[in-house]
Amino acid sequence: MIPFGAWRPDPYTIDSKFSPEIKNCLPSSAGWKPFPGLAADTDAVGSDVRGAFVARTSDGGVAIFCGTATRLYKLNGSTWTNVTRSSGGDYSLAADNYWSFAQQDNLLYAVQAGDAPQQINVDSGTNFAAVSGSPPTARYVKAVGNFLFLLDLTSNQGPVATSGRIQVAWSGFRDFDFWTFGEKSSDFGTFFSGGHVMGMTSKQTGLLFQQNAVNRFQRVGDRRVWVFDKVEAAQGTKSPHSIIEHQGVAYYYGTDGFVASSPGAFTAEAGVEWVDEWFKTEVNIERIKTVIGALDPTRPRFFWLFPSDGNDSYVLDRIIGFDKPTQQWFHADVDASFIFSATTAGTTLDGLDSDYSELEDVPASLDSDLWKGGAPRLGGFTSDQKLGYFTGNALAATLRTAKVQPIKGRRGFVSGFRPITDAQNVQGRVAVTERPQTAVTWLTQNGLTDQGMIPARASARFHQFECTIAAGQTWSDIRGVDFGDGDVRQDGER
Repeated sequence: MIPFGAWRPDPYTIDSKFSPEIKNCLPSSAGWKPFPGLAADTDAVGSDVRGAFVARTSDGGVAIFCGTATRLYKLNGSTWTNVTRSSGGDYSLAADNYWSFAQQDNLLYAVQAGDAPQQINVDSGTNFAAVSGSPPTARYVKAVGNFLFLLDLTSNQGPVATSGRIQVAWSGFRDFDFWTFGEKSSDFGTFFSGGHVMGMTSKQTGLLFQQNAVNRFQRVGDRRVWVFDKVEAAQGTKSPHSIIEHQGVAYYYGTDGFVASSPGAFTAEAGVEWVDEWFKTEVNIERIKTVIGALDPTRPRFFWLFPSDGNDSYVLDRIIGFDKPTQQWFHADVDASFIFSATTAGTTLDGLDSDYSELEDVPASLDSDLWKGGAPRLGGFTSDQKLGYFTGNALAATLRTAKVQPIKGRRGFVSGFRPITDAQNVQGRVAVTERPQTAVTWLTQNGLTDQGMIPARASARFHQFECTIAAGQTWSDIRGVDFGDGDVRQDGER
């Protein structure tokens, strides 16, 4: 069998365990499986979604919020309710910026540079309102221990003239409306080298990221409250929303590629050279700060949504990802404005009424936890701004082997090949070339015969094999291609 190996976007792959193209598939322990599409589950939000968050209510339920350029919304059943501040008018989110959310207790905070920080009670609040205590305006917010952090400030704090963009500020201890610096452990920090502050992790010993530096921070029991030490002077990120946390490690798009940083081991390469180089050619580099990272809450698998080269829309169109158990990278064509670690939404009485025509058809009592939602899912917003989950029909899959010599050292003739898969409708074709240094020529595409073979007439020294599975097909596994008796034979020399 010639396997569909690990995806390696490198054109020079000869008889290797790598495959130069695997698109719209997810790695598995034995091969590849379908990449599920983003299936809409709610009504549409009014405009492009630029941030989303799943908050937890006091009774263990979930409340899903999202933000656009001008408004904040809360999901009620399948409908989005406008919970924008009741005074002050619409918000002003800058181009290519996103809302940043964090929760402390039953309060959800929403931050972006165009307006004062906002908060809402996730149990009983009807509208967001400005946070009390006159906190500084910031681009990002993070809940760390018993403090609320604001990062990348819009104005300088303290007596030293500098830019607020290299500063962070934190609230009083267990008092998230208290912002009088020097009291109740509230204070601010300034980072004079490393560029703008880009984000931080949520553990009390964690990492703070700048454009060109990584700092370790930890809680201390003296008047300093928090201490920060630079641990990387040549690494950082210009993609603040690319940061994904998993088991104390931050995965993100760094200065020159995908990296992983931890408070103890510091920074290691998460990507590999060919993946990083592929990404640089595919992404709209002018919009690198719009890269959105999300952890699949059901498996240690990381997704980064990004705009392809030339894409100026808020509907981003590509995903690159890394599957930690198999240590394999993957990519897909997906149209979405935002992705995030989500959960299924709770169900309201109105929602039950629309789903079940008779009370006896309801499968659980009205006070059951079933209606609270909370099942973990990788979520996103579709191109028409509906919340959905990656549980839809399989995307159209394309898989290619490396260039191979079916007859070692000789010219070979291939009359057909057999895809190793449970997919019922597979198309396939063969590419040929005389030298590994020469681009291949793809021959006619054919479908499966009743005997499970894809016919071909391909004579060359080097062959390459491709299988495609149309979108919406039901299948679970594809591993490679194989040959039956007589499918490959030595051919005459030219």
